[in-house]
Amino acid sequence: MYAFAASTRLGVGARRDIVPIPGTKRMKFLEENIGALAVGLQPEELERINRVLPAGAASGQRYPEAVMAAVNR
Repeated sequence: MYAFAASTRLGVGARRDIVPIPGTKRMKFLEENIGALAVGLQPEELERINRVLPAGAASGQRYPEAVMAAVNR
């Protein structure tokens, strides 16, 4: 939940018109994800997260190219 909370305050998620909703199959998961918005993160915590995982650090293909060829076939 803390990772999701941070994602709503860093990078693209810092925009108030974009909210990432990971793996939401059921209402209970949606409610859990929305609950992350209530988690308070101090500016120092956000700065540390930015140092450890700067914007753009987690980019690129989800799977290796050979596996991507088999996805959604």
